[in-house]
Amino acid sequence: MGDVVDHKTGQRAGSSDDGNPPDLLTLLRRDLAENAAARELILAEIARLEPTSGPGRLFLDFGDLFDAALALGQQYPTGFATIDKMTDGGLARGTVTIIQGKAGIGKTLVATQIAKALAPRCAVAALFQDEGLAGARVRIGQQLGLERRRMRRPDDLAKLEAVRAMTAQAVFWKFLRPTDRRATVETMARDFDRMAPEGLPRVWLIDSAQVARSESTDGRADMRQSISGLLWRVRDLATEYGAIALVVSQVSRASYASKDKEKRVDDLAAGAETRAVEQVAELLLHIDGNPKKTVEIRCAKNRYTGELFTIPCRVDFPTATFHELDVQSIEIDKEATQESEVHEAKKAVLAALNLAEGLSGRQVIAAVLLRGSLVYLALKSLARDGAIRFEKGPKNSHVWRVAR
Repeated sequence: MGDVVDHKTGQRAGSSDDGNPPDLLTLLRRDLAENAAARELILAEIARLEPTSGPGRLFLDFGDLFDAALALGQQYPTGFATIDKMTDGGLARGTVTIIQGKAGIGKTLVATQIAKALAPRCAVAALFQDEGLAGARVRIGQQLGLERRRMRRPDDLAKLEAVRAMTAQAVFWKFLRPTDRRATVETMARDFDRMAPEGLPRVWLIDSAQVARSESTDGRADMRQSISGLLWRVRDLATEYGAIALVVSQVSRASYASKDKEKRVDDLAAGAETRAVEQVAELLLHIDGNPKKTVEIRCAKNRYTGELFTIPCRVDFPTATFHELDVQSIEIDKEATQESEVHEAKKAVLAALNLAEGLSGRQVIAAVLLRGSLVYLALKSLARDGAIRFEKGPKNSHVWRVAR
């Protein structure tokens, strides 16, 4: 094997100036000294060339901390009055809003509804990698005011009407092809920024954190690492491009499996697989409830004002839209519903007692086949009206009887 040649001196590693071969330790020390000197020269040159202002600057003054916020300008309304109020005006550029919830609760619908509200003043890029483009076509068509049936099986006229409606309500909206391997969050940021009109804030709708892709994610990473890496990447890109990122995310089963709300995981920690959901979000919205009845949009994190809030909503299925409900109106409706239910329960209880010599409370419940709390209210109301009375029955028991 040939001798090793020192690439700096041109001498063989086995020789020296005095003709005696240096040992390996001497050679290593010599290389260390030369590399250390080169490192100092490089660092000095970097310090000389490093800008004293702008994004490339490493050290910042206190005043510099305001520049990013001042550059973002105004906030943009979401279409939800409560969200806009509690964020002091809507969503800001350079932020991430995460909409989380269990499957089928309507989180993608809410994200799309917010994007549509932003669309008259922003350029929107949508990546529907979870639900797909067919579902997006139907839902957005409904939100544009078109019939679901015509969006599911469109003809040329339905397509024309939908395109016209979108053009009228959105200044610039593009969809990434979700099946294309190039459809990553980096592509959404980089390429969309090139094609969208200058001066328009960028809005990214990402559905969802669990299936969207990032160029920075190692293929060997597990699910938790992939989701976490993607969310942090979206956060960094949103900051870099001054974009409003809307990210749909699933929740862990522990956040909804139990009927007892006290046993469920806290909304803030409900994000599936990773705590990055709560760490990345400027605004974290948790959706819960029954879409066929009442759904709550609960704010689990709010960096805008720090105030948490709950928005009771009704889902309007024909328009695929969440409508905020007035809390006072909900209480009035509950009272009216309960009054009606008690009225019907009173009639059933009276009918049952008229057929018997006397019934215990449990026997009344079994006879009318209504829930116990409702029967109790009916018995209480009837007794107050003097229609029934509670008296001693056989074997020192107490029963309800019709007052005669």
